[in-house]
Amino acid sequence: MPVTDEGIKAICGIDSAWNIVSVDVDHVNETFRISVDSDRRRFPCPGCGNECPVHDFCEGEWRGLDIGAYKTILQAKLPRTDCPECGVNRLVPDWAIEYSRRTWKVRKYKNKRNEITQSL
Repeated sequence: MPVTDEGIKAICGIDSAWNIVSVDVDHVNETFRISVDSDRRRFPCPGCGNECPVHDFCEGEWRGLDIGAYKTILQAKLPRTDCPECGVNRLVPDWAIEYSRRTWKVRKYKNKRNEITQSL
C-alpha cells in the first residue's frame, strides 16, 4: 500500500500549512529524510500573532519518530516574519519544540516510555 503525503503528515505531526517536497530513503544509514516547504507568503508573527509577510527563510532539521527501524529526519525552510511591531522573528512550526531539534511527538513518546519504565 503506498504512503500518501497526508499519511506522512499524520505520522510526523505536520499541519496543512506545509507541503511534502520530497521523501528520500537511505537504506544504508536506515534513514527517511522528509523535506517540507510552504507556499504561504504570510504567517502569524510568533511574538504578537498578527499575520505578517515572510522576510526570508532559514533551514531547520528535526529528529522525528522512527518509522520501523528507520530514523526520521524532517527538513524545512522556516519563514521568518517581518512584523511592524515585533521585528523579524523565526516561526516555530507546529511539529517542533522551540530551541529543540526533536519533534513534539518524539518528546511525547519518550515521556510516556519514562512513565511506564518508572512504574515497573
